Amino acid sequence: MLVRRPTQVKGWLRFLLTIALVPLCFLLLPGSLRSRALGATFALVAAFGAFKMAMEGSRFKPFWIHVDPRWLPILADHGVISGPEGWESTAEARDSSDSEYDVLRDKIRFTFLTPEMAFDHGTNSFFTSLHFMASIKEIKQVAHRSEFHPKFYIEAGSEGYEFGLVTAKTSEAAYDLSDPKSRVKIATLPYTEFRFQWERSEYDAEFWRKARQKQDEQLKLHGWERDKTPNIPGDPHPFVSLEHKYFSLYYGNI
Repeated sequence: MLVRRPTQVKGWLRFLLTIALVPLCFLLLPGSLRSRALGATFALVAAFGAFKMAMEGSRFKPFWIHVDPRWLPILADHGVISGPEGWESTAEARDSSDSEYDVLRDKIRFTFLTPEMAFDHGTNSFFTSLHFMASIKEIKQVAHRSEFHPKFYIEAGSEGYEFGLVTAKTSEAAYDLSDPKSRVKIATLPYTEFRFQWERSEYDAEFWRKARQKQDEQLKLHGWERDKTPNIPGDPHPFVSLEHKYFSLYYGNI
């Protein structure tokens, strides 16, 4: 793991503070101009991050993750909807939603630009530790005697990235949304899967074969399976495809 000197840490803190202030400026811009400005900032952060990592000798390789949830079994198996009938009305509400971002309708995609900086393409926001949570606005429940919308989350856990729900029932059993009791964990994607993103190919083929074997063992342990279908030869943007009972997930280098 890369060890940073105090001056490097201070530099990153100043950089993060600057990035935190940038979205506030976007609120003053018209919608289309705001999108272009945000895109330019994203590109700037990526370029700056790449330059900084090169200067510091980092072995991290930027990558993206795309999550495709299977909403019907996720919501039905965890008591949020009654089954296919409940999903039909939920899907109708989703299709007529006019929200700027709707977790049932829009993509869930993140780009990890540096070890300390990632970008959420759905909410157009930067973060330093993965913590995604979005309300499922099409479903209304009651919690603490008030209207409550179940929430879907992805966050960094002890063994990997955790995927789950916050329901009315779990919300009432917890002090607040930061309380682990509010969570219903659905899946865990082990951190070992992204080892190749953190270590460059500086070892022999046997080392990487064993590392991949360990990755596959961890995936199987957590209910995931790797799609062994090879990428198209010559594809400039190869990616990895993983399958779970409740999710399809793809990731690749940028």
